[in-house]
Amino acid sequence: MAMPKKTKNTKKTSPALQERSSRKTIIDVAKCAGVHWSTVSRGLNPEKRHLISPEMIERVEACAKKLGYRANAMASALRTQRSRTVGVIVSNLGDPVHPPHSAGD
Repeated sequence: MAMPKKTKNTKKTSPALQERSSRKTIIDVAKCAGVHWSTVSRGLNPEKRHLISPEMIERVEACAKKLGYRANAMASALRTQRSRTVGVIVSNLGDPVHPPHSAGD
């Protein structure tokens, strides 16, 4: 009995998913600059820049710019446990400025 041929899964990916998978990471920048990823983190963080040399900061920034690196806000939120978001509770979605009048008004 002949076995059916196996076919490859040719599922197309969405453009958003392709962008995420091709997005450059801090590790990619580190490989480009020839340094550890923690050095890249320090070089791109204004609060930690004083820990590395100005030459290293320039090298890290040049590689980040060349690769088109953008910080990942979700990854940062997981690491720092700060989402930098604000929650707002609105009791009346129809008109958040003027609440409905009660029946006795």
